[in-house]
Amino acid sequence: MKKNIYYSLLISAMVSVSVAEETRQVDKHEHGVGELNIAIEGNAIDFEFFIPGADIVGFEYEAKTESDIALVNAALEKFGNFDNIFSLPESSNCNLVNSEIGVNQDDDHDDHDDHDDHDDHDDHDDHDDHDDHDDHAGHDHGEYDPHAWLSTNNAKTWLNVIAARLSSIDPDNAGAYFANASEARGEMDALDIEINAMLDPVRGGKFVVFHDAYQYFETVYDFPASGAISLGDASDPSAARVAEIANRIKSENIACVLSEPQFNAGLVKTVMGGTDATTEVIDPLGFGIEPGKSLYPKLIRAMAQSLVNCLK
Repeated sequence: MKKNIYYSLLISAMVSVSVAEETRQVDKHEHGVGELNIAIEGNAIDFEFFIPGADIVGFEYEAKTESDIALVNAALEKFGNFDNIFSLPESSNCNLVNSEIGVNQDDDHDDHDDHDDHDDHDDHDDHDDHDDHDDHAGHDHGEYDPHAWLSTNNAKTWLNVIAARLSSIDPDNAGAYFANASEARGEMDALDIEINAMLDPVRGGKFVVFHDAYQYFETVYDFPASGAISLGDASDPSAARVAEIANRIKSENIACVLSEPQFNAGLVKTVMGGTDATTEVIDPLGFGIEPGKSLYPKLIRAMAQSLVNCLK
């Protein structure tokens, strides 16, 4: 007997909310987690698939620009084809009779109101190391911190965006692009576990960076700096700023001062004068690392290792 398949997919733009009993709300979702429901009645099989929008196109706001619209259209075309998602053997004797795909936009999207990474996250509103000093508030990179590549969370999101963009250009190989992105996200998860294990022995150690470029790294690994010698890339810090940091190193018993290969090493020596602090070079740009697929994890590991070497 021929079996009839009914396939529906909803790309959701709603945010996940943690529940005490570790159950999930029906109308919410968890990034990185899809939900597949299968119902069988007689000779009918109903596949219902829910996927967070951020995991497909890299964002969950309404697509308005041409590039965002192209990403959404490519995703709809890709996932609207049942054969791109599920592979059934010929012996199953199944016949697809209906296929639907849609995008769910929730007007009450609460990425910023409820998401732990923003208003309620200890690393921002409640974290003492950030509330008590103004190194981040005075950051002169402008409204946005451009060092976004230092967050593995951002890297995971970009993988989805890149895969979606490549798929829109080369739809025949869309499956390979998304499979590669999924594999790389798994590698990023493993990298986070590795880096946290590296940092655990020195966690809580106080350190100062040359310039305020590490907020993303600090947030992901919950290891905030005590301060920065310079608040930006454009110019050297003032004499008053150098004196302020030097005094803080002494008064707060800061153990480590991280320098960078592209900046004035003399300033590091100045702020360390008369203290017991040690120094180590940390490189957020990966200078000297050979370009290739392993560059990014090597960069993050090298940064973590510099911090460990300086604090141990």
